[in-house]
Amino acid sequence: FRNKNVPVIMGGIHASMCTEEALNYVDCVVAGEAENIWQTVLEDFKARSLKKVYKGKHTDFEKAPRVRHELLTNDYFFGSIQTTRGCPLNCSFCSVSAFNGKSYRFRPIPQVIDELKSIKEKHVLIVDDNLIGVSKSHLQRAKQLFQAIIDAKIKKKFIAQVTLNIADDLEFLDLAKRAGLMGIFIGFESPQDNGLLEIKKKFNIRTTPRIKKSISLLRKYKITVIGSFIMGLDADSAGIGTKI
Repeated sequence: FRNKNVPVIMGGIHASMCTEEALNYVDCVVAGEAENIWQTVLEDFKARSLKKVYKGKHTDFEKAPRVRHELLTNDYFFGSIQTTRGCPLNCSFCSVSAFNGKSYRFRPIPQVIDELKSIKEKHVLIVDDNLIGVSKSHLQRAKQLFQAIIDAKIKKKFIAQVTLNIADDLEFLDLAKRAGLMGIFIGFESPQDNGLLEIKKKFNIRTTPRIKKSISLLRKYKITVIGSFIMGLDADSAGIGTKI
């Protein structure tokens, strides 16, 4: 595109964290969350005064604009939606706290329901980095969201990213299943405490001894579990990953 004199703007995590590198390949980088700076970028582009770098601030997620799903084609199997941003866990390997911040922000549930109604696809990926958060109040908000999905009779199947403590609350599992939750992605990272300490994922330490029990419970609810593990930590020894 640049060879055809078409201005190229790049955003996202890599461009935000490695801005100088990204500028070797594009005309402009929008670093950070773009909602509050994108209008300025468009106005500068129209005025032929596009800057090299724009830095977006953390968005007031209660005022974030709804995604225009109606502008997309019908070629997708999964629709997608984001209901929360940020994570206080600050694990050493993860970009979320660095990019979206350590505070846990969430959109108003009526706004989420309104957007879900506009999604054409029958399957939806909830792209939140951790839908259920890390506290009782976060989990309560997730319960309210799934109850609202049930009440609105939104007949869709969902996949979400969560932490293993999802298996600690049977009320939530019941609501999630009734709302259409069919699969979850969980970052187990390491089956041993010294591995979790190495990458600063201390939140998982209390759940490590009962990984098998928790997964068995999730299977009873017919919720598919996709696990993520980091292999080759300094704490690992030969045979890591062959069994838990």
